[in-house]
Amino acid sequence: MKKIVQRIYKARWTYRQSLTKKPKNVSTKISDLFVWRSSSKWETFFELVDIASLFENKTMPRNYVDIVFFNSNGETILQRKIELIKNRRQVINISNLLSKVGHIEKYGEVGAFAIFHSNIPKIIPKLSSFIAERGYVSYKYKDNLLCSYVHGNLDAISMCENNINTVGGRGFLTRKYNLQYELKGGSVYELGIVNSSNKNMLVECEFTPINGGPIVTKLESINSKGVKVFSIGVDPKHSYRAIMSSKLIMTRPLVFRINEDYFDVFHG
Repeated sequence: MKKIVQRIYKARWTYRQSLTKKPKNVSTKISDLFVWRSSSKWETFFELVDIASLFENKTMPRNYVDIVFFNSNGETILQRKIELIKNRRQVINISNLLSKVGHIEKYGEVGAFAIFHSNIPKIIPKLSSFIAERGYVSYKYKDNLLCSYVHGNLDAISMCENNINTVGGRGFLTRKYNLQYELKGGSVYELGIVNSSNKNMLVECEFTPINGGPIVTKLESINSKGVKVFSIGVDPKHSYRAIMSSKLIMTRPLVFRINEDYFDVFHG
């Protein structure tokens, strides 16, 4: 009886609630939803590699990627096709691509983008798998000489015959994600949340003090394929924990830690 009760309880959190949905069509391409930031202070870059040529270098034709950009509300604002160079890494200046559509004036300074590879090696469908882009994004802040890098988080969005669909999971109940990092005093923290589900999501971010200070709670509605940034400036005498609550299976934020002329970026 005890085991039955445990299974029922577990089903509330697991039944038809996977982290990501598996596409049915084997020709589907998958990508993370990467966050772009572009303004007078921020530049975004992407480390692009020809994944397909790693499997069939001699037989694959010219390879391309489609880069699709979304604004913070999840609306498509730009799509570009870029030819890949076999066995080489290419650094794509995301901010330069966005500047051609006047993003700051029209679409704001933050959004998401996805990268879909054109060719699928023959071995991939045989393995019941998919080509998925979860590479490195880098950010430059102000006049810093060095960029800060962060890897892709999960399979978030798919493309099949030019049809784009999110593949991120959502549940029936509200879940909490505890940021595995202490927000220490003296810095500004900006937590970017991307909605990779197919529904608008209400997300709450609670900044809980560790050593005194007020609890700060912020609530945002995030459209599908959209991005919202939760920010807090932490007094040097205080530290905080961040707890994200939503019906997304995993509300894992992208964390920007900023100190005047220094910054870092990471997944918590």
